[in-house]
Amino acid sequence: MNPKKVTHFLTLIGSIYLVACSGSPPETVVAKQRFTVASESNHSIAAMKTVGTCSLENIVTIANNSTNFGTKNNYSVKKNIAYKLIGFATNSELSAVPKSIRMMLVGAETYSLNGTTGLERPDVATFFKSPSLTTAGYQIDADFNNVKPGEYVVFILETDAATPIACPTHQTVTVN
Repeated sequence: MNPKKVTHFLTLIGSIYLVACSGSPPETVVAKQRFTVASESNHSIAAMKTVGTCSLENIVTIANNSTNFGTKNNYSVKKNIAYKLIGFATNSELSAVPKSIRMMLVGAETYSLNGTTGLERPDVATFFKSPSLTTAGYQIDADFNNVKPGEYVVFILETDAATPIACPTHQTVTVN
């Protein structure tokens, strides 16, 4: 058989396989934000006033919309993957929602990521019996490429006030 025809045939078969099996090659998803080393130390976060109820309720892989649970209250993530970080933040002392937040990963080093609230969370308002908490939801699209492997405790810093307030989420993230 003619080598040119064999090459053409294999190229044709490969093209048919790509279209039939997936429609296109896998898409690379790029996160909108990346964690960076924080200016706050573990000790300064621990010394902050803690007010509010905050949660990191889910970490979802953007490319395939799958949850990344590890063990109870722990999420497991990998580098070079974009995620949706989903949760809520409230200031229970004021029965208010902070507009701006910083998600903090506290471990051997401390990392931060800026975000905003404003997503509708009627479940939060109902649970806390406070209609003012309806917009407590947040979603931050990010990756963990700059974070060293290890386990991190997650805090939300409420940054609207002159002095930031630390809000523990009682969740951890393990970066692999």
